[in-house]
Amino acid sequence: MDTAQGQVFRKIGAICAIVGGLVTLIANLFHPKDLVTYDSAAHLKTIAADQSWSVDHFVFLVGGAIILWGLLAISDVSAQKPGGYFATLATYSALIGTGLLAVFFAVDGYGMKAASALWLSAPPSEAAAALYAALLMSKLGIGSGSIYFFWYLGLMPLLYGAAMIQGGAFPRWISIVAILGGVLGVLAGTGFYLFGYGVVSLFGFIGSQVIISLWIVGAGIALYRVIAAHAV
Repeated sequence: MDTAQGQVFRKIGAICAIVGGLVTLIANLFHPKDLVTYDSAAHLKTIAADQSWSVDHFVFLVGGAIILWGLLAISDVSAQKPGGYFATLATYSALIGTGLLAVFFAVDGYGMKAASALWLSAPPSEAAAALYAALLMSKLGIGSGSIYFFWYLGLMPLLYGAAMIQGGAFPRWISIVAILGGVLGVLAGTGFYLFGYGVVSLFGFIGSQVIISLWIVGAGIALYRVIAAHAV
C-alpha cells in the first residue's frame, strides 16, 4: 500500500474506530442489565418483553463491523513498528474475533428473542417442549458468548496492547487500557465457559466490553492525530 493510499486507509480506519466504539458504548447503555440467570425462564420472559432487544443487538453487529476497519488500520500502523509480529497476530485475532462477535449477537439477539416468543406463544400441550428448546438456545448463547468474550474482548486487546507497547506509536495509557480490558475479557470468557452464568463473570464481561469500547475510541483519536500531524 503506497503512502497516499495508506494515509487514506488509516484516516478512514481512525474514524471507524471512533464511530464504532461510540456505537457500541451507546448499545451498552441501552442494553438491559439485570442479574437474572441467563439460562432461565425468568430471563426468557425479560427478553420477550423487551421491544428493543433485537435492535440493540443489531447495533452491536453494526458497531463490530465498523470497528473492524479501525482495528485493521491500527494493525497497519503497528506492523511497521518494533514488535510488529504482535500486530500481525492481533490482525488475525480481530478477523476471527469479529466473526465470533457476529455469531454471538445473532444467537443472543435473534435466536433468544425468537425462542422466547415461541415458548410464550406455545399452546399448553407444547409449552414444556418449547421451554426446553428455548433453554437449549440459552445454553448456546452462553457457549458462543464465552468464546466471544475470551477471544474478542480478551485475547485480541491483549495482543493489540502488546503491539502498541512495543511499537510506541500510541500513548502508553492506551496500551494499558487495552490490556486491562483484555484481562477482564479472558477472565469473563473463562468463567462463563467453565462455570456457566455467574455474577462475577457477568460484571467482568460488562466491564471488559465498556473498557474495550473506550480503548477503541481512544486508539482511533490517537491514530487520527498521528495522521493529521504527518499531513502538516
